[in-house]
Amino acid sequence: MKMKLKETALKFSTPLVIVGALFLASCGGGGGDAPPAMSDAEKKAAMERTEAANAINAAKAAADALTATSDAAAVTNVANLIATAKEEIADLPAASRAAELAKLSGAENIVATQRERLRLAAEDADREGKAAEAEKKLRNANAKKLFGYLGGTGAHVTSADGVGGSRYTATEAAKAVAGTFMNYNTKEFMDKNATGQVIHVLQYDNKGPGKQVPLTADVTADNFVAKSIKASVFSSNAPKKHATTENLFSTRGTYNGASGQYRCSVTGSDQSCVSRAAAGGGIQLGGGGTWVFDPDPGAMQAMPDANYATFGWWLDEAAESDAKKARSFSHVTPTTALTGVDGVTGSATYNGIAVGKASVYSPVGNNNVSGAFTADAELKATFGSNGKLGGSITGFVVGGQAQNWSVKLNDQSFSGAGVTNGTGDATKTVWTIGGEKATASGSWSATMYDKGADVGGLAAQPKGVTGGFNSDYGSVGRMVGAFGAEKD
Repeated sequence: MKMKLKETALKFSTPLVIVGALFLASCGGGGGDAPPAMSDAEKKAAMERTEAANAINAAKAAADALTATSDAAAVTNVANLIATAKEEIADLPAASRAAELAKLSGAENIVATQRERLRLAAEDADREGKAAEAEKKLRNANAKKLFGYLGGTGAHVTSADGVGGSRYTATEAAKAVAGTFMNYNTKEFMDKNATGQVIHVLQYDNKGPGKQVPLTADVTADNFVAKSIKASVFSSNAPKKHATTENLFSTRGTYNGASGQYRCSVTGSDQSCVSRAAAGGGIQLGGGGTWVFDPDPGAMQAMPDANYATFGWWLDEAAESDAKKARSFSHVTPTTALTGVDGVTGSATYNGIAVGKASVYSPVGNNNVSGAFTADAELKATFGSNGKLGGSITGFVVGGQAQNWSVKLNDQSFSGAGVTNGTGDATKTVWTIGGEKATASGSWSATMYDKGADVGGLAAQPKGVTGGFNSDYGSVGRMVGAFGAEKD
């Protein structure tokens, strides 16, 4: 029977498969009951859930991709994706909206943080822009003012004998506090010239600390220097009368650092011994008595260095004309000055510094520069029958910013111990900015100093040079300066 059935199955296998397939098809498949088909409403709801989920995921992914440098467009794009997701969530059943909206909270927080960052950055940029604009206006105003002060710059180069029409020398500069700049003492301070005008001074000199020398003779009142007088009993304020014994007052003290005895003798009742503050500082001794300082044996006094050169600039905004408001000066003390360089041979290079005032100004310019400058000075001298001196000013710094400037001091023939403001273009100055040379302009002068001892009957070369210069850069640049340099 099994054999028969098998044969029957083999015989009718193909028709049975077909019938079976038709049967399964008519029943909707095999393996049990099939799920009911979705209605159109259910299909729509399923699609809305999928679209909402996709929109939520897109917004979250875009929010997570934002960084501390993302721009406003990127943040706005995320905000738009969140808005789109919310529109998709609005199509969901009310019962499920809250849970889906909660999935967007992280992305919304990121957007809020990013927008605050962008807002603060915009405020900072606005403040910086306003500050930059204010700084630009101030820079332009200062450049315009100094540019006016430097007009007609030939009149701005002077010796130390004139400041705004009155004397200003290293003696008056001694009230400054000295610092060190290369081989020079640096002094920057406010002062008054002889007419009472307040001036801003920057001065350099190579003045040394001086030396100690013996004080062997009595110093009489006619030779007293108020600032050299010191004794604990003397008054540095109101007049003070000192009691005498047998017509004599005596006290220990120092004069110019040398220890000794101050004595005051009187010969009548109308005479006395009085000390008080001197008008220019120090102590004044008087009262009608005869004053004298008797130094101790071997007492040493301070002798200041009288062998130096000085140079610098001043700004006198109270001066009656612009031509006197910004000027440079240079000065050599009589003990170190030279009358000439006759007999000196060979060549020498002198290196040092230059200082001054400069203004590059254009009413329509955005790169105006002005103020005090420092720079490097190099001068080269050729001595002999056709001796000449020339050099260059380089390495300009204005307000802490390096400037691509240089000024050539065209060669000039020696006249006496220096050179003096040649009139031809070949003896003028040439200002270069960024590789572009201006036409020759301005003038410059210099004095050699401190020749030192001759060697083997041959004249020694000067040890230093100091002077002043001015230069124009077309119609937009004006400069005045001074320099000091010492032999390499």
